[in-house]
Amino acid sequence: MPAGQKRAHAAKKEERSASDTRQPAARRRRVEEEAMRDEEIDRLPLPEGLYDSVLNAQWSHVLGFPEEEEDDEMEMKMEVKAGQAPQELWEYRQDGVTFLPVEDAEQFRPPRPRLMILTSEQKWPHALREGLDVRDCYVTAEVERVWRIVRGDLTGEFGTEDLKKKFKVRRRLLIGTPGTGKSMAAGSYLLHQLLRHDDKELQVVVYCLGAELAYVFDKTNKTVTEHADAGSIIDAIKDLAGKFKLNGYIIYDVDTHGPGPTEDFPSPKSWGVIVLSSPNEDNFKAWEEANQAARIIMNCPGESHVKAMCAWETRDTSEQEQADYCNMVGKRMDDVGPIPRCIFNESEYEGRLTAIEAALGLMSASRPENHIFIGRREVWPANDVSHTLAKAARLKGEDGNETFVNLPASFRLGHKIMGKLASIGRHHDILWELWRLSDSFPSEYLQKFAVYAFLGGGTLRAT
Repeated sequence: MPAGQKRAHAAKKEERSASDTRQPAARRRRVEEEAMRDEEIDRLPLPEGLYDSVLNAQWSHVLGFPEEEEDDEMEMKMEVKAGQAPQELWEYRQDGVTFLPVEDAEQFRPPRPRLMILTSEQKWPHALREGLDVRDCYVTAEVERVWRIVRGDLTGEFGTEDLKKKFKVRRRLLIGTPGTGKSMAAGSYLLHQLLRHDDKELQVVVYCLGAELAYVFDKTNKTVTEHADAGSIIDAIKDLAGKFKLNGYIIYDVDTHGPGPTEDFPSPKSWGVIVLSSPNEDNFKAWEEANQAARIIMNCPGESHVKAMCAWETRDTSEQEQADYCNMVGKRMDDVGPIPRCIFNESEYEGRLTAIEAALGLMSASRPENHIFIGRREVWPANDVSHTLAKAARLKGEDGNETFVNLPASFRLGHKIMGKLASIGRHHDILWELWRLSDSFPSEYLQKFAVYAFLGGGTLRAT
């Protein structure tokens, strides 16, 4: 962050501290901590031409060709189509106020892609916020599904009778495992598609990165304005909706450590809002309840999607280099799960391994809270290293809305978890929870966990 910008940011922070004393102490502390982190990150300046770069991001895609009689998704042959938009996209079916993927073996067969890539030469808001030189946005079927749902809200496909005239556009809460693309993939893709949405229905898109930074995309003038202060962001939204009578959409990307939007965060009646968050309910609970938000649960990428990402990353290298890279990423995925942030970055991967060992070491019979949430349908406890052991997987709730269950992040990790729990006599806790899920997942999916679970327990009991 440039020195002048830092000084202005600090001055505004001091002004806020005087006016925010009526907020709960814990809330004020989290806001102050987020502001400090914002200064510590070497945020990139707003680049010239960002609006056009995002609006006209270049399409590419990767096709997957299954080997004959080959079930291993990582053995699939990939073909990169750089600079080309796919001929067909995936199919979804409406289910209440959401869309779900069509369960069809042809869903990912050519000409339908395994992966789409959108390249913005001036990067994306999340990359700018984190100081990352990242131009590619990976669009999987899970990411496309998020956009289909948001588009359905804007076009009235789900109806609004249940909103009781409180809002004209349904509020959404996107929940996904940290590091799987809620921000860089789903957030970026939503922004691109919202900028291309009918200008008569939508004139402005506000992309909030936590409470202290927002980019306002003006679709009429095709400009981007940066707001690096919570008060400025709130004033801008109120002016756009009230003074200028514009229709807009807010993407609120919760900072890694929170906090999320407060229940009274500006939410104009005619605007749409989506909050992107990890399963930590401290980030969204108050806002979700106050805004009747409907959840969207984003699953982790599958093995074939990860291999497609590998193919794109190594498209300009030799076949041997491509194979070596894919094997390395596959090994990392076995160790930590399908978490792109970790498997494509060596330092993140090493850090994750250390955190996993720490989480396993904290498991004990006297501290069941360090493991009992695995296998259950519940949000994650805040600031807990056990998060590194799990991934959120989508389920249909009893009320028809989307919910999720916490599963071991990988089968190998599931084996380690069960082995550790068997050594302290607590493996039956999770075995019971997984058994209760037998009607919610394909049998072969949970069978893999069960095999690792029983092997883990049996091996330790026999020694």
